[in-house]
Amino acid sequence: MGYNMNNRDPLVEGYISTLDNESREVFIFMRDQFEQLTDDGDNYDPEKHDEIISRLAGEKFGVSEEVSAKIYEDVSVGIHKVQMERQNK
Repeated sequence: MGYNMNNRDPLVEGYISTLDNESREVFIFMRDQFEQLTDDGDNYDPEKHDEIISRLAGEKFGVSEEVSAKIYEDVSVGIHKVQMERQNK
């Protein structure tokens, strides 16, 4: 899927670096877990992996599954906006 650490988009990574510490750490942890557990997205099953990874992030960072999922979703929306802005230039 092109999300692995060997193929990072510098614009996206720049955006991620501007986030508050909690959002950045939770997002990067979850992104890494998605890559590992889904073979870089090749075997992604949202019904299975979303819950597992949200739970793992919640446990690691001391937040609920809902909070970790919301952080991931919010950062993903921000990334999409950054990518769309680049595309529209």
